[in-house]
Amino acid sequence: MTLGLLRGKRVEPLRNRQSLVPSKHGRGGQSAHRFERMIEHAAHEFFVKIAEMAGELFLPRKDQMKGILLGGPGATKEFFYKEAFLHYELQQKVVQPLFDTGYTDEYGLRELVEKATQTLHGLDLTEEKRIVQRLLSEIRKADAGLAAYGEKDVEHVLEIGAVDLLLVSEGLRHRRVQFRCTSCQHEFVRSLPDAEVDVVLDGPCPSCQARSVTEVSSEDYVEGLFRRAAESGASARIVSSESEEGEMLLKAFGGVAAILRYPVASMVSAPRRPRA
Repeated sequence: MTLGLLRGKRVEPLRNRQSLVPSKHGRGGQSAHRFERMIEHAAHEFFVKIAEMAGELFLPRKDQMKGILLGGPGATKEFFYKEAFLHYELQQKVVQPLFDTGYTDEYGLRELVEKATQTLHGLDLTEEKRIVQRLLSEIRKADAGLAAYGEKDVEHVLEIGAVDLLLVSEGLRHRRVQFRCTSCQHEFVRSLPDAEVDVVLDGPCPSCQARSVTEVSSEDYVEGLFRRAAESGASARIVSSESEEGEMLLKAFGGVAAILRYPVASMVSAPRRPRA
């Protein structure tokens, strides 16, 4: 039996314990019944040990865990689950269905993850819905809630270190470009779709109106947001647009939002409400 963690796409084995349960033999009569009882007792003790190991490893992490995948050969996994050997807080996190695997070692963990691909995708969507619903509840608060959305407001809260969780839509395809006017030396930054960079270069300087703007530097907007979030100690998450909530993040909030560590009274732009 092997216990491990799935972090992103990386499988991390944590602990392995070999089963000492004896295999069945062909004896008959009372000897066979006595041996069956020995097997049942040894299996019970083994499951208890596995559940204790799982408690030691996973209970301290339970609030960060999306779920528990349970797999194995034959009916063993069903027995382990139905008899509720796991601590009740871990038992509640076991994801259905249980999965058939041919191995119980590190290779078995990888086999389990491969077979659970669709289930894991569903867990991600469920988690994204929960997070965006939390964002919406903060936005709807009459007083200053723990939320910001739109590029200007999110830039502001990132700058002051108020972001706890940054949310970025997978559909956001922008670049953060720094421009300089060669006439007055005024510099300014814009977040632009790739196709609009040339439009700015052809346009007037916002300071002196001269048509002498050049590009100084450019970076992928999302990569820049993630870098700045990491520098401030914030978490960051890409949100798919497959769910209604994910589509709302892209279309109603400009593809970027943040859940905050503390309320921020004054935003760059006035308070807004999401479009219907």
